[in-house]
Amino acid sequence: PIRRSSYNIAIAEMVNSGEVALAQVFLNLLKETNEGPDIKSYNSMISACVRYTSVVGARNILAEMKSRNIEPNQDTKEYLIALNLKDGNIDIALELYDEIGRNNASDFIPWLFARAYGKIHDFEKVNEYAWGENSIQSNFCEPIVNDMIERGFVKELESFLNEMEKRKLTLSWTTAQKAVAAYKDGRNEYPLTLGIK
Repeated sequence: PIRRSSYNIAIAEMVNSGEVALAQVFLNLLKETNEGPDIKSYNSMISACVRYTSVVGARNILAEMKSRNIEPNQDTKEYLIALNLKDGNIDIALELYDEIGRNNASDFIPWLFARAYGKIHDFEKVNEYAWGENSIQSNFCEPIVNDMIERGFVKELESFLNEMEKRKLTLSWTTAQKAVAAYKDGRNEYPLTLGIK
């Protein structure tokens, strides 16, 4: 018989390649085995819900987990944080973040919050999450800077770039050029040296 670990590999692989329907087929086959699905099986499926912003799908998976007495682990909760932030449910994501313990969460979680707050134009919160205890890295700054440029928030962009400069974080050449263009369009002279990698 095929072992659960093999099914889990197949489920994860199908989710990663965007073949969620096939992942569900493998999950259903796994349910028919003696071992049945475990937390890894369900976390893969929840990651698919994040990818396609399916809150309903995630709720269904959580209900199925509960019926099988499988408790969500930290990975599950971090996927749910990502899903809720992507769907604009910041309050639910904050509850999960507190449940995990902010110091225990993965390094990318503050970036997800910073980006979510940027989408609702709460730049005070963007700075709080981006530059709090666990400052984000350069690669996490790129999408936030691009969001600010696309929305025309030049003043807020300047503040964010100042914080980046203090931490010696850099932008890619393309994003740096967009930032310079945003300043020119806003008739501001670019005030920073702007580290470029």
